[in-house]
Amino acid sequence: MKTTRISLITKVLIFILLIGCGGKESKEKESNAEPESVEIEQTDNEAKSVEFEMRNKKFGLFNFMDKLEVLAGQTLTITPENKFIITREWIMGDNSKIVFADGVQTFVVNAEEVKWGENVLIDGRGNKGNDGKNGANGVGRSEAGDCASGNHGGNASSAVDGSDGINMDFTVGLSALGSAKILANGGPGGTGGTGGNGVSGTKGDCSSSCNGGNGGNGGQGGRGGDAGNGGDVTIAYKFLNTGMDIGAITVEVKAGTQGGAGKAGIIGNAGGGTGCSWPAKNRSGGKNGVSLGTLGSGD
Repeated sequence: MKTTRISLITKVLIFILLIGCGGKESKEKESNAEPESVEIEQTDNEAKSVEFEMRNKKFGLFNFMDKLEVLAGQTLTITPENKFIITREWIMGDNSKIVFADGVQTFVVNAEEVKWGENVLIDGRGNKGNDGKNGANGVGRSEAGDCASGNHGGNASSAVDGSDGINMDFTVGLSALGSAKILANGGPGGTGGTGGNGVSGTKGDCSSSCNGGNGGNGGQGGRGGDAGNGGDVTIAYKFLNTGMDIGAITVEVKAGTQGGAGKAGIIGNAGGGTGCSWPAKNRSGGKNGVSLGTLGSGD
């Protein structure tokens, strides 16, 4: 099971709200989880300092920079090229936000000094999976005129799974902290497509001595997408100033919700029977089409 991990470095007065875990196997429980306020207690550990010999350069996987700053009210998108950062300062203005481009699954920041304002948001929630495509409705019949069976509806496609929440690992020295929310929930699965409708058969015919046609089958509904896993969040921190006014960080990690099953297509009705004059025999009706059901919900 994926979990939220908070690494404790030194005595703090901060409150961290942990909501849920990330594993699919506990998805039902997590969806109803209540926030739990946890006061972090003192340990004897000390944060390891980082030597910054390179600045504003890439070295291996990490980007070295003097300052990572998101101005008040602005949004920074983390790309695969800058998902590993070592910086002297990490500044987030009031109501600033960090989001993630496609292809980013991990975000690592090691910052000597952090200054976060009010209502900071790091939004690492997984994306919703695309819904499945609907099956095509049946068109026409097996032949023109009476006694013809309706064509079947097409099967729908299955939905796409929700993507996983972003894994985050922060090692920081706190200089100022207003309030922040870190989200790493898994994305919901998409809904399966709806099966196509079958076409009704036509009635029986006396002159041709044929019975009514069968109705076309309703297409199969697509399977719902699986729920995305919640990400892993690790925060290791220390205070740089004594007596500083500390706000709160809320960390929310839940598994996504499973995608719903697509609906089966509507069956075509049977062609009706026909009463015939002697010496012709009455003609019977056909059979209704069959529903092919659905492939079910996602996991």
